[in-house]
Amino acid sequence: MGIDIDITSVSSGNATVLIGACFAIVLFLIIYEAFITKKGMGTSASPLSEILEQQENQEFIVCKMIAEFAATLAACGATSMQVLSSVAYLSTHFGIHAEVTGLPQHILLCAVDDKRQKTYTINQKIKENPLDFDRIILLNHLAKETVTENYSPEIFYEKFQKILVVKRLHPNFVLVLASLANASFCRLFNGDFISMAIVATATACGFYLRRTLCSRFKLDFRMGTILAATISTVIGTSGYVFQIGETPNVALATSILYLVPGIPYINSLSNLLNGMFLGCISQFFKGAILTICLSLGFCVGLVLTNLHFF
Repeated sequence: MGIDIDITSVSSGNATVLIGACFAIVLFLIIYEAFITKKGMGTSASPLSEILEQQENQEFIVCKMIAEFAATLAACGATSMQVLSSVAYLSTHFGIHAEVTGLPQHILLCAVDDKRQKTYTINQKIKENPLDFDRIILLNHLAKETVTENYSPEIFYEKFQKILVVKRLHPNFVLVLASLANASFCRLFNGDFISMAIVATATACGFYLRRTLCSRFKLDFRMGTILAATISTVIGTSGYVFQIGETPNVALATSILYLVPGIPYINSLSNLLNGMFLGCISQFFKGAILTICLSLGFCVGLVLTNLHFF
């Protein structure tokens, strides 16, 4: 399967106007975000010592804390084995026997105290959160450090909350890195420098569009992926529309690679190899749905610019 390119048909399809409209949309969002911003007031968590004083059953609070820790790891993109190992460290240290099951949107923790007299079952929701490998490293280190340094629940919870408020990389810095990385993919497939510039621009616009629509306007992430793929595809056709560069096909093909959901597929394979089939299926379908979304956006972009499959 290939793409039959007819410059006349592309021009008649108002591809130039579409490319200009894509830039106009992104520019509008930049202006909107710059001048109409609302900063939310964060709420500080209560110290665990105060929570423990208000509860007669302290073991339940510790189990709740471990479940929240596991759900945070899962939300950041950790594999099931990373979650299980961290929970094993914490549960052994705090004197409980805990088993964790990863569900598509929840973490199910079943725990028994040392005397095996009380059982606890906690269903902790996995919050929507961008991938954050720095946080995964910090959380895994905290779980091991809690054992080696013999932290009390209060100290552990305090350090856990400090990790949650650590600032992420600036979003615009991530955008630049993603654009350069995708442009490098273009070069990897023998794209010329003009094609690399087109891919970097398409990536920056699509990445910014999805980030803004999903974070500020609370648009569904899947719909954001479709729109981002459409925008990137339309801009990716610039090599054909303006007849610049020697490898416009490479620019078009690599303009949406930044949307490929690699982490869900990697986690799915990890779960499969470790016998965690429920997590494997969940992660695989999560990645498959996003792949379908980016493919749909790519096709919409081709239709809008009047490029045809044969």
